Amino acid sequence: MLFDFSYAPGTTQEQMLGFEMAGQIWSSYLTDNVTVNIHVEMSNQLPTNVIGGALPGIQAKYKFDDFLKDFAKDITSIDDNTANQNIFSHAKGYHIFVKGSSSDNQLKAIQTINMTRANAKALNIVGSSSYLDGYILMSDLSNSSSRWNYDISGVPVPSNTLDFLSVAVHEIGHVLGFVSGVDDPGWLNAVVDNMNGTKIDSKKATYFTTLDMFRYSSASAVLGMADLSINGDNKFFSIDGGKTTLANFATGKATSLGADGDQASHWKHQINPVGIMDPFLAPSQRREISTLDRRAMDVMGWNVSNLSQLNWQAMYNQAVTKAQTARVANRDQDVQTMVQQSEVYEWGTSGRRWQKGFWQYILDQQIDPSAIVFQNKPILTTATTSRLESLWQESWASEWSNYDNLIEDKTVEGNLNQNNEFATSDIGESQLAYIQDEPRDLLLNSKSDRDLLLLDDLFNQLENQWFGQN
Repeated sequence: MLFDFSYAPGTTQEQMLGFEMAGQIWSSYLTDNVTVNIHVEMSNQLPTNVIGGALPGIQAKYKFDDFLKDFAKDITSIDDNTANQNIFSHAKGYHIFVKGSSSDNQLKAIQTINMTRANAKALNIVGSSSYLDGYILMSDLSNSSSRWNYDISGVPVPSNTLDFLSVAVHEIGHVLGFVSGVDDPGWLNAVVDNMNGTKIDSKKATYFTTLDMFRYSSASAVLGMADLSINGDNKFFSIDGGKTTLANFATGKATSLGADGDQASHWKHQINPVGIMDPFLAPSQRREISTLDRRAMDVMGWNVSNLSQLNWQAMYNQAVTKAQTARVANRDQDVQTMVQQSEVYEWGTSGRRWQKGFWQYILDQQIDPSAIVFQNKPILTTATTSRLESLWQESWASEWSNYDNLIEDKTVEGNLNQNNEFATSDIGESQLAYIQDEPRDLLLNSKSDRDLLLLDDLFNQLENQWFGQN
């Protein structure tokens, strides 16, 4: 497999090198005779804590009967054979488990399936072309106290830096096919309607992907159906009809329906990640493509090599050559064309892409806040009789912009109650801890001088607003 990367103006050589190296790594493991076209852009407009995002081109509403034939022609491994024997052997389409155990909660005879364009190329469903197969955005971290680590020599990732190569490999994985339909807005609406008594029409259920064929729960496995429910049930990866659990999947963004809050197009997050497709990356952490990642790609239609060790130097040499001759261009129109051809993205394509609806479809990777370690420093003293003990970052935050917004929106104005205490229901204990007693030094979990300056400014604003003192 080959990659044809293009880059938006402003992308640096070290960023291009990172992606070319990520492509070399995937190409070492996947041997299909295809070329995957991906456009890469650096951005300062990604949502808070999102450090990379992918928008795959989609081959939508492909006939399932044809898919089964294509899949059977592409069997190259033991896992392929196992998967082929177990994927939806139902007549006239496949069945999906939604919730509960009654037949009313099962979608039957679904006739179509979605896959990424790259995945379709691996199955010989889509031929070679110059059309984009995916669009990847990487944060420029301009609003973060973390910085990218661009060193791809294999040395440990420095503290308080994020490994650019790991995120690039992850986002490419989405383009290759690691995508679920669980978080699709259309499917979420259908599930909510179903919970309110409106039965889902299986003819309109066009959200499911190649990866979703291997998504099971203990309840769905009994029925031999994949589980696309959005609830608190555990969802797992299985290639033998749900008999064997190989890993757990994240269950979706819709926490109000019981999901875990992480995009379903990922493995379940855990302290020791099971693969490159974990939804979070911690500072100073490097990720690699695991055996589990490769097994998932295998049963989705990719031909996987038995390579046990990567030739890092050879890959690096190839990456350097490609980065030096890389195509740099504005491809906004090509991205819009990819979106229109994909048919599944329900948002406008006129002008720039930063508009409502865009982020509903971006498959992202975020900073893992649980692994961030800070040093406590005693700083700042004041003569005021009441003090702030500590100022914590918001959940998932690694930047101070949220607190600028807090002041600008005046969300804490008037939140002192009659006892001169903060109404923590309005402010949130995770953000501020208020101390009424004697003066104490302010202790801050700080990561840089920039943070201290921002905190100093914030402290003065809060002091004037809350206490009316100079």
